[in-house]
Amino acid sequence: MSAPSHRASLVSFNLRPLNASLFCAALALNLSYFQVVPLWLHGVSIGSAMLMWRKTPLPATLRLVIILFAIGAFYAHFRINLTIEMAGAFLFMSASLKLVELKKINDVRMLCFVFLYLSAVSFLFSQTFTHALLQFGVLFFVFLTLLKANAGQYFHSLAGLSLNVGPVLKGLLIALPLVLVLFVFFPRLSPLWAIPIKTQEAISGVSDKMSPGDIAKLGNSSERAFRVRFFGQQPPSQNTLYWRAMVLDKFDGKTWSRFNPPISSLRPQKIDRGQMLSVNGAGYDVMLEPHNQNWAVALSGSEVRSTHISLQDMGLLIFATEVLQPTAYRLKWENNSQIVEGIPASAQLEGVMRRSTPVFRDLQTPASGNPLVREWVRKLQQEYHTDMSLIAAMMHMYRDLEFRYTLEPPPTSANFVDDFLFQTRAGFCSHYAGSLAYMLRLAGIPARVVVGYQGGELNEEGGYILVHQYDAHAWVEAYLEDKGWVRLDPTAMVAPDRINFNLRSVLGDDAFLEKSAISRLMHSVNWMSWVRLRLDELNYNWQKWVVNYNQSQQYDLLKNLLGEYSLLRIALTILGAIVLVSALLIGYYWWFYFNRHLHPVERNYVRFLRLLRLFGYHRAPGESAKRFYERCAAQMPTIVRKGLETRTQALYESVYASESMNNPRD
Repeated sequence: MSAPSHRASLVSFNLRPLNASLFCAALALNLSYFQVVPLWLHGVSIGSAMLMWRKTPLPATLRLVIILFAIGAFYAHFRINLTIEMAGAFLFMSASLKLVELKKINDVRMLCFVFLYLSAVSFLFSQTFTHALLQFGVLFFVFLTLLKANAGQYFHSLAGLSLNVGPVLKGLLIALPLVLVLFVFFPRLSPLWAIPIKTQEAISGVSDKMSPGDIAKLGNSSERAFRVRFFGQQPPSQNTLYWRAMVLDKFDGKTWSRFNPPISSLRPQKIDRGQMLSVNGAGYDVMLEPHNQNWAVALSGSEVRSTHISLQDMGLLIFATEVLQPTAYRLKWENNSQIVEGIPASAQLEGVMRRSTPVFRDLQTPASGNPLVREWVRKLQQEYHTDMSLIAAMMHMYRDLEFRYTLEPPPTSANFVDDFLFQTRAGFCSHYAGSLAYMLRLAGIPARVVVGYQGGELNEEGGYILVHQYDAHAWVEAYLEDKGWVRLDPTAMVAPDRINFNLRSVLGDDAFLEKSAISRLMHSVNWMSWVRLRLDELNYNWQKWVVNYNQSQQYDLLKNLLGEYSLLRIALTILGAIVLVSALLIGYYWWFYFNRHLHPVERNYVRFLRLLRLFGYHRAPGESAKRFYERCAAQMPTIVRKGLETRTQALYESVYASESMNNPRD
């Protein structure tokens, strides 16, 4: 009767040896959910993990207090705001609280399975390479805990952790080749029905409304907006990279907005990663970061070469659903922009005409307001009698007068344009673009504001352009009878370095990203900038080849590898890969484990004997090493004989404790 009670005691209370691996797994999960759950919940989780090290279990009353505190704080923080973040945080809190009441091995096993589920849920919030690497850490420590729990090995110090590392690492390494083969070759089946999961995380980026100073807020954000890789041509110069996102054609005197947002023609109820079509000529691929809206960025005149975006009115590109995850698409485009002679900082555009909306929207102005600007435009019209000369005069005004480019413009009144042009004369791109478009409309010239991004940072080693949020920009498009739509950028008249180089060149190192010291260092210090670009390149390739690996990419890859896309060839390839991996594993265990009880010198001698069998030299059962050498030495080639002699000599000296095989101790 003593055995069962001893077993129950062992199972119930001898859990402390598992603390090290469980604590590491909990720490990795805290890092995985760092941007999802509030800081106080991280404190509860780490505190619960540290309480596992107690020699005695926590009193039931204290456990109840901790649980009630966590539940109360959770309700105070989230209320009844049912979001995906709240669901993930609730599961995270439940797993953390379970750490303070582990009593049996079964509790540990159940918690390990919850940790694995938490690890999978974390990919809803982040799919970067570093996050995926962190999840491998979670898997490692969870499997280590399960191995120790199921094997009945209980260690009373951290030394017990290292005793199980080898088997877990070997298990993961054994599974890795099979995972890679199945990932690459197994047919990528589209979901029959799926709805994108939208998180409530605040995402920065350009908006469909623009008031004075709005875009300036993005000037202090180094977050990634998108990446672009050009093919069939060299990356264009910085001053030609105007990435159009949205057209703002409604003005109320201070704020520019859209009359009607474009409507997508694709199916909004299903996830569609799209298929990239082939391009004859030059073009570019875009990897767009999530922004929770449905617009795509593109250069004017681009042709759609992806199936999940559509070209709409005014040359805008629209997705079927909101962009909730990194999304790739392809466009055909050749750099053939032409400067309009006589108008500075201008270029003719293609493919931006209105096709389904009324053209009078480009002339809409408020009925009143900004009296000084209205009077000044009337005087200009009396002096300049053509649209081109009038536009040129307005553009030169920004250069000739003492305007200042700044991220912190002074406030303005309801008559925003009057205050900006005749008093403050300090602003960001939204001030210049908004004021110019308004003046053009007052003069009877169709105009609108375009928001998007301008320029980007060239990652030379990665071969792509990285566009940040601080590259957000606004400019103007105006219509001329003999030229069509023309791009006008008054910012280029005030701060040409912003267009020709980047924001840092015009603001200076002290003002650039001044609200984020770490981001400023990552961009200004050479070696830190190099590390930042290498990490970004790693994440870019991870997003491109792993996260966004779809049917189109698999079709192209398998067609290049197998000659054709055939289910039979795919099946044979998978089967062959499994057989090859299995053969390698069998060979590994045969080579390293078959004689692992032998002395290293003995193991070396036995391996050489296996090699000799291939050439017809067989050692007879019971034949000593010396007798075998004497029998076969005369028949062997010199190089083989010397190899056998050396190993036989080492065998007698090391294993048999004899000076020479010529004087062995039997």
